[in-house]
Amino acid sequence: QSITAGRHLQLDIAGDLSTDSGTIGAGGVADIRAANIHNGGKLLAGQELNLTTNTLNNTGLINTSGATRIRVNHLANHGRLYGDWVDLITPYLKNHDGAVIAARQHLEVDGGTIDNRLGSANGAAPLIKSDGSMLLKGQSLDNGGGTVQSAGDMELRGLHVKNDNPYFQTYTKVEEQKGQQFMRSLDPDAPNHNIYGRDLFKHNRKDFYDSLDPNKTGGITRMDRIQEITADVRTETTEVAHSTPGRILAGGNLIVNATSITNDKGQVIAGGAITYLNGSDEIKNLDAERTTQSFYDGTFQNTHRQRVGWRNIDRVNMEGEENHGEFHEPASAPKTDKMDIVKTADHSDPGLIAHDNSADSDVAASSGPVERIESGGYVTTGVNQLLPDGQLFQSADNERDPLLRTDPDYIGGVTADIPAYRKPGAPQGGAQPPVVTQADHSTPQPRARNGKEALALVEANLADRLKARLSRIEGRLADINPQDAPQSGVSFGVDQNKIAALEPWLPPGLDPHDLHKPIGDLYANLELVRRQLALQTGRLQLPGEGDEIERYKALLASGEQVRSRFGLKPGVALSGEQMAALTGDVLLMVNTRVRGADGRWHDVSVPQLYSKKRQGDVDGRRTLISGEHIEGRAEKLDNRAIFNARQSNTLHVAKADNRGGTLSARDLLLESDSAIDNTGGEIRARRILYLKSGGDIINDSTTSSASGSSANSAYRKETIDRRGRIILDGEGGEEDNSQGYLSLYAGENIESRTGDIKNHNSGSQSYLSGKNAHFDVRTLDNRFTLNSGGQSRLGAPGRDYLSTRVATDHGSHIESKGNIFIHAREGKVHGLGMQINSADGSVAIYGRDGVDLKNGWEERDLISSQYDKGRRIIGRKENETYREEHSKSAIPGLISGKRVAIVAGYDPENLAKQNGHADVNLTGIYAVSDNGTLLKAGHNVTVSAAEETYRTDYRDYQRKSGLFYSLQNPLSVEIGRREWDNRNKGHGKHYAPSLVGALDGNVVIEADNHYQNNGSIIHASRQENLGPVASKAELAAMTDAERDAYWDKRKHAGNVIIRAKSAAETALVADHHNEQENRFQSRGLKIGLIGGAADNINATASNLYTLSHTGNSRVKAMAAGLAAYNLQQSMTQFQQGGQGGAGGGGNTKIAITYSVSKSKS
Repeated sequence: QSITAGRHLQLDIAGDLSTDSGTIGAGGVADIRAANIHNGGKLLAGQELNLTTNTLNNTGLINTSGATRIRVNHLANHGRLYGDWVDLITPYLKNHDGAVIAARQHLEVDGGTIDNRLGSANGAAPLIKSDGSMLLKGQSLDNGGGTVQSAGDMELRGLHVKNDNPYFQTYTKVEEQKGQQFMRSLDPDAPNHNIYGRDLFKHNRKDFYDSLDPNKTGGITRMDRIQEITADVRTETTEVAHSTPGRILAGGNLIVNATSITNDKGQVIAGGAITYLNGSDEIKNLDAERTTQSFYDGTFQNTHRQRVGWRNIDRVNMEGEENHGEFHEPASAPKTDKMDIVKTADHSDPGLIAHDNSADSDVAASSGPVERIESGGYVTTGVNQLLPDGQLFQSADNERDPLLRTDPDYIGGVTADIPAYRKPGAPQGGAQPPVVTQADHSTPQPRARNGKEALALVEANLADRLKARLSRIEGRLADINPQDAPQSGVSFGVDQNKIAALEPWLPPGLDPHDLHKPIGDLYANLELVRRQLALQTGRLQLPGEGDEIERYKALLASGEQVRSRFGLKPGVALSGEQMAALTGDVLLMVNTRVRGADGRWHDVSVPQLYSKKRQGDVDGRRTLISGEHIEGRAEKLDNRAIFNARQSNTLHVAKADNRGGTLSARDLLLESDSAIDNTGGEIRARRILYLKSGGDIINDSTTSSASGSSANSAYRKETIDRRGRIILDGEGGEEDNSQGYLSLYAGENIESRTGDIKNHNSGSQSYLSGKNAHFDVRTLDNRFTLNSGGQSRLGAPGRDYLSTRVATDHGSHIESKGNIFIHAREGKVHGLGMQINSADGSVAIYGRDGVDLKNGWEERDLISSQYDKGRRIIGRKENETYREEHSKSAIPGLISGKRVAIVAGYDPENLAKQNGHADVNLTGIYAVSDNGTLLKAGHNVTVSAAEETYRTDYRDYQRKSGLFYSLQNPLSVEIGRREWDNRNKGHGKHYAPSLVGALDGNVVIEADNHYQNNGSIIHASRQENLGPVASKAELAAMTDAERDAYWDKRKHAGNVIIRAKSAAETALVADHHNEQENRFQSRGLKIGLIGGAADNINATASNLYTLSHTGNSRVKAMAAGLAAYNLQQSMTQFQQGGQGGAGGGGNTKIAITYSVSKSKS
């Protein structure tokens, strides 16, 4: 059964070699050649094993304590393949479920296809591992559900790498809250018609419902027309049912050399740098997505609560004919997000246990399963999904031994017990071997006379030779002493000292009898802790000093100190409050229950890692590529997961797509030959964020919607699902992230559509530069329709009917604590509804060909029909009111900073004129600074108000029957029926002014051609009260130095300076049209004031309300100053007959409108 050699074994077989259970090996070197080899036993060598064959099928053990070299055309590994150095050359390597290829120092595979793919959903992951360095080269690496792991550096060379999750499955988790109560306002004048919890309102004594906090109810203060809803709330969430992620883990550097990587719901982590060399191909990093949506399922009733009669009696009426029924509606549009590390359905039994101080150490005392806990800057993760498996870790089901032991053949290597060599002894009995007589060829031999004699002579000759040979063998056998022959062949074992060094270890003071049986030996526990660390932080190297084992022991010792400090019993985990009180990373041995590879549950003691969250750590999501640094050159980057560098990312790619993914680093310097697309993604850095593209830089958002109908209602709900976000934020951690900056440089255009660009670092500058810079909006369209039935007399779809539509623009946000500089190098800066604000710095916007900034819009449509009926003296009364309204209102854009400069046609570096046709156009914009605002153009500067429009259609029908009487003389009484039909239509426009101002500075407007102000506010304030201007006599009495100082102080702030070839200010006139039809004639005179004083009064009464309710502190402060200033100026102008006008020029105008109402009856 065995073939062994003490030093060197050379085995050459022309056919196949098959071992079922025996051993073939050598204490030194074993060279084995065969046509095909099937190893079900052991192929061993103490120093070097060389296998050369066509097909190697290994179901047993191949092991050396030196080099394992295999040259095959096809290698199928179902078993264990070890060595200090493992060198495999094969066009095709298949590593099957649970199989392991592991090197203690270096592993190298040179081949075509490397298949490390998991073969079944419940199988053990195949493992390719090195406790030193690793080099994989060839054509492809398929690591679906497998693990490729090195403790040191790893190089992937010339490969197409697929690292996916082949058996990933999701399910819809459903959670229900029964019998919840909600309310929706059916009042046509309500700010919104959303659904709110009943607990947000108080039922007052007059039977109305008052909002407890209007900020939480969208501005609704009271409800009287109500849709009362009683419903079960069903929340559907996509969760993970089964996950088998591929894992590529390099403890040192990961070198990606001329290699493409597709990481689909897997993990690629390097303890050091990830370097892309030699034009590596596409990088795909794809995550799983979770969708969450809630639904209402229940009943509704529509009610109208009102005070009626001369005694104000409370009454609750049912609203409409179809005023109750079933109710089914989504609570909102679906929300899409990335999967974090969550519990799967396969691991629903207790995992991570959250104990309190009073809990004992028994598993039964657990408070339930938790997969991830974050508290006070620390994080911990459950272990059920992280247990080492496969043939490297072997289960031992006995009472006190570890549940998992690392394979002793891997830890202990190969040792050979070779019997001692003995010299030959004396011949047996002292006899001498017989003398063999040689044939005498000198005597002539007889000749055969015929064939028969010839044959007889040959037979005689052969007999003589055979007799002589047998005599020689017998003589030599006589020399052998049976005691010199070995009693057995070479025996092989493992180094027991190495195995003993990895026995379970506990810190002093912790008695193993106070814990359950250990989950693993030292090596298995260290692997389990590494897996926890990777999921918690995206790191692989344990914190601390020394080698990994020394760090592991130090963390356990720290954990024992923490246990003693909190007075915990052995085996008890930390509570959230205790986690928050930690001062460093710790390991605690925690009693819990885990499920082994055999499916059975075991009570064990596990090392539970509590990691301090450090800057650069990942956020707990499932899919990631993470390293200390990321550098080099690659083709397209397609990132939809986490692509994280804990320190720097200096990657250069042909194209970068970050659609829904996260790019993060301390210093993120990403260059792309073409576009950088951050639609719905996040690009985040802590100190430096630099994006440079040969094409566009796109920072867009995504939307989601839900629509449908239920009973007598219909709806459409839209929301921003993911905003594109480019963020610089040092997060206030331990790092020094000063002297950084945010810079976006586009070879083509900056395109931001409802995206965020934010720099939260104090004193850090923000630069945006492109040929053009476009800041656009996304419009969300939300609709609600309720038809309670009945036939309308006024043309409505129903007698009790409500239909609303709100379409709102959502613009981009650009924020910084330092300066913001936006530059359109070869075109225009174009913006709609954007919000640009620097808290402590200046804002400068430059466009070579112009700057065109406009407000966003909100459109509202309302169609309402309300029907009431009641009784009167000997009769009845009915009333139906129809309303149709459409409005388009401005949402102001904002430019705000310590100083604000908006410049068109000039070079920002030397202020040299570039374009004499470049205009600055501001419409519906608030441009407000603390210390000075500048508008400058090579051609025209135009500041305009936004034109808001409305359209109305009101109809009213009233019918009364019964007794009608008159107390006038002569007294009359009539029984009959009377009807009224009144209709009123209107449309018009009004204006929302732009505001250009400075709180404590000057406003300077420089137009090389023309300056135009269309109904807007230009205002410069001065915080210090300098009193009235000195008289000529007072100025003459001053010295030259005093006079210069006097004017310098006044020039500092409070001045509006306009320089232009021509200038004009136009007071925009609101336009209102009305058409009315009713049963009565009336004539009247309507007088209104427009322009001049009226503009100031209206600005105070209306526009200043809008200004004061903005979210920007500078605009609020400007509104407060303008309120006092405008009222004083307007009253003075009005008393003086309208002198002054808008912007200080023009007269008061009186507009007279003669309106006619006539009856068509």
